[in-house]
Amino acid sequence: MKINEVLTHLKDVYLDWFPFIANPLYMRDGSCITWTNRVPRMLDAPVMASEVASLVEDQQYTFQIYDGGSVFQLYYNFDERGNNLQSARLAFYHANADGLRFTKYNSSTDSGLSNNPNIENRFGTLDNDNTVNMFDKSNIGETDGGIFDEPVNWLRIEYDPENAKGILHYDCHMHLSAFPHSRLPVAGVPNPRQFIEFVMALCYPNLYEQHRLNEEGQYKTESNIVSVNSKCFPLAENKVFSQIAHFRIPFTN
Repeated sequence: MKINEVLTHLKDVYLDWFPFIANPLYMRDGSCITWTNRVPRMLDAPVMASEVASLVEDQQYTFQIYDGGSVFQLYYNFDERGNNLQSARLAFYHANADGLRFTKYNSSTDSGLSNNPNIENRFGTLDNDNTVNMFDKSNIGETDGGIFDEPVNWLRIEYDPENAKGILHYDCHMHLSAFPHSRLPVAGVPNPRQFIEFVMALCYPNLYEQHRLNEEGQYKTESNIVSVNSKCFPLAENKVFSQIAHFRIPFTN
């Protein structure tokens, strides 16, 4: 899969998921697929609602979810000719955490997490059907010199063959907010349509059912999902795949 094909996929994503997905900022910059005025930034766990608000305000995203304002970041780095993928980072960040409010969080210590009983098990829930119309920064209020903030759910897939180190750090792996320091092996690099498809099914199942499925829970149009999976980044089989459970990126000829 070449760089121009990735760009086409991004256009197809927007056409396919409009109006659920809004504010496209994707672009090609030399040998990279990125977004307008990208500023490289890694969000450390826990990712807070205020940090997602900052991404939105600075327009550091590829797409937004119209209902709720959550953001996608899709970055693909190719060789100079645009033929071979060198690295990739595909991320999704929820804009809120189901409307729950936690105690004041102090980013300089762990105390805001460890002493808060409401925080337990919050990182593991990616499904959120109670979103509001676009991101409302008023949800983040200031009091007594601090910020009432909340951790949000997120996931990120990274392709980084230069720094691969076997099972625990396979060249293509997924980070989940439930296990931020773990790297789950992924067999294949998702194209843009595959990544958006995965996130929409995982994080917005009601919307996904409405958009894609019939009353029996099957795809309304089988050819559509075949099209989503028809272009991929071929990766050689690796012994890791026979050693431990992993995610597989589908490929349809």
